[in-house]
Amino acid sequence: EHEISLAELKVEATDNYLVYFVDEQVWLFNGEEIKLLDPWIKSEKLADDIRKFPSFAISDSVVAFTNSFERFIVYSDKKQEEIELWDVKKVIAGENIIAYVDNNSVFKAFYKGERITIEDRAPKSFVPRTDIIAYVNDFGTFKVWYDGESKDLQEIVPSIYYTADKMVAYLDDMTNFVCFYDGELYDILPYQPKTIIMKDNVLVYTDNRDFKCKIKSSNLWR
Repeated sequence: EHEISLAELKVEATDNYLVYFVDEQVWLFNGEEIKLLDPWIKSEKLADDIRKFPSFAISDSVVAFTNSFERFIVYSDKKQEEIELWDVKKVIAGENIIAYVDNNSVFKAFYKGERITIEDRAPKSFVPRTDIIAYVNDFGTFKVWYDGESKDLQEIVPSIYYTADKMVAYLDDMTNFVCFYDGELYDILPYQPKTIIMKDNVLVYTDNRDFKCKIKSSNLWR
C-alpha cells in the first residue's frame, strides 16, 4: 500500500503509471516513487468546480501535458522533457508514443526520446498505438507511420480501420480486408469479415463460414 494523498483527486491509471491531479498540480506514481510533474498544469474550469485538462494524454509508458506557461511537456523513461514552447492543438497517446499537432499545425510525434516531424500539415485524423501511427493526411490519403517513415496505404479513406501493436487492419478501396503488420502488407480476405477484434499484437476475425482466425505476432498467418 502507498498513501497517495488525502485531497480529493482526479485519477488516471495505466499498466505502469498512476497520474493524479490535485487542483492544478499533476503528480505521478510509477510503482516506486511519487513525483510532482508540474505545479501548474493548464486546465479549464467547468461547472460544479470540475476541471478539464485539454492538452493532457497518458498511456502505458508516456505522459504528455501543457503547463500554465504554455510549455508542452512529455514524461517517459523516468525523464521529463519540454518539447514545445507553445500549447498543442491536439494530442493522443499510444502505448509508447505521443502523436500531436503543434501550434503551427505541424503533425509530430515524440517517440523513444525524440521529437519527429511526420507531416507539415495537420492530418484529418490519427490514431497512435505501440510503435505505430495510422492517420489520414490533409489530402485524404490513408497512411501509416512506422519504423521512422511514413508509407501510403491507399489514396482514399477506408470505410473501417483498426489499430493495434505495430498493426493496422482495414478495408482497401476494393473492399479487401488487408493488414499492415511490422512493415509488411498482408491480404487477409477478399471481403469484410463478420467480426474484427484487435488487442495488443493479435487480430481475431470471423469469415463468412463463421470460422474464427487468429493472427498473431509472427510471420505465421493462420
